[in-house]
Amino acid sequence: MPVQTSYASEHPAAFEGQRANLNLASISSKVAENSAIPFGRAVVQGTGDDQCKLPTAAGQRFLGISEMTTAWSKDENDLHQYDEYREVNYMDFGEIWVYTEQDVVPGDSAFFRHTAGTAPNNILGRFRKDSDSGKADEVVGAAFDSTASAGELAKVKLFVPGVGVKVVVDSSDVLDAAGAVSLETATTY
Repeated sequence: MPVQTSYASEHPAAFEGQRANLNLASISSKVAENSAIPFGRAVVQGTGDDQCKLPTAAGQRFLGISEMTTAWSKDENDLHQYDEYREVNYMDFGEIWVYTEQDVVPGDSAFFRHTAGTAPNNILGRFRKDSDSGKADEVVGAAFDSTASAGELAKVKLFVPGVGVKVVVDSSDVLDAAGAVSLETATTY
């Protein structure tokens, strides 16, 4: 019977694609369309309604960030991932750990890479705080939620898309200088 004779004195604080906490989160799933998808990467809408993939161009519909799971495989570089044509869990609301290409602080905008840059900023689906001259798209409704240096893990907070009040402005509504909407309402009893 094997016996453990050594152990690491320090363990990583988190892993790429790991949930940052046990707060409320939303996890959805789709099938990996045409390639493996590593944990902690941006996933975008695939060709079919039930498919997702890594981003490959500007303007693709962001779905969420691939979540770490125990139902994984490893590639030749020991990278944990969802295999091609397997169900991919992705977070579209909550906090999740990702690698950042730049130094970030809480409140920085989150952008995902869709076009390779120069190494080490050439990994599709990883995150940064700016567009890198159009090689990364902003995740609307997301921000970094921890301080990290380039190449380290950072928390990204994904907010619920579409939550809030939708105000429809038509020609009878008036906008003031600050952009506030002034509406006149009538009450019928």
